[in-house]
Formats: sequence, C-alpha cells, structure tokens
Amino acid sequence: MSELHRITFDPHVCSGPPTIRGLRIRVKDVLELLASGATQEEILEDHPSLEAPDIVAALEYAARQSDHIALSDAQATIPQPDCTTLKLRKGDEPVYTLEPDGRVLISRAFPSVDDPFATFDEWGSDEDRKAYADL
Repeated sequence: MSELHRITFDPHVCSGPPTIRGLRIRVKDVLELLASGATQEEILEDHPSLEAPDIVAALEYAARQSDHIALSDAQATIPQPDCTTLKLRKGDEPVYTLEPDGRVLISRAFPSVDDPFATFDEWGSDEDRKAYADL
C-alpha cells in the first residue's frame, strides 16, 4: 500500500518543499539521514513526531522523483490554462497535494487575511484598475 498520502506541500511549512504530514520535517531531511547511515530506529528515536510509515513515504516519494527532472520551487511554474481554470492570480500561493497515485493536485490557497480586499474582485476589469489606480 502506498504511503504517499503522508507527503504534503504547503507554502507556509518550510517554505513549500515536500514535508512529512505537514510537520516541519522535510522529505529531504529524512532521505539525508538515511543516506548518512542512520537506521529507521535511530531516526524515529531522534524525531518522536515521525512514524515508521513516514520513512517509507519519503523513500517512495524519492523513488517516484528519480525518473524525471524535479524543478525547485523557484523554477516551478503553473501553465496559464491551469491558472485560468484554478482562478489563480499573480501573488496567489498555490497549495500542492501529492495524491497516492502520483498525481499532483494544485489548488488556490485562501487569500491572506493581511489583505481584507483579497476576495473583493468587483473592480476586476482593466478599466476599473486604471480608474482606481491612484486610490
């Protein structure tokens, strides 16, 4: 059975790389510990929030990544048709979810509460933006 559901992507956790169950433990951290010779038992002892299936998930994720080029977060882009479908706009922070079958789902994060007008799109046309540019 796949454990990929334990891998999460959230731009607010460690700035967005794949993590284990939303914890501040990156998949990369687990893989580096294994590569340095740490045993599963040692990793679980040193990181009590981790569970054995989390280590399996990290290995499974790495195995799936090994057959294609993985772009860093800074290089990743979302095609314009997908942005249109998801109603993503410049400045939105998309949320990525890795499905057990290997698909990556992208969704729009809720607007930041720092911007009380983030969901207000009544003035969404180019004419409106020009007319209200000085406000």
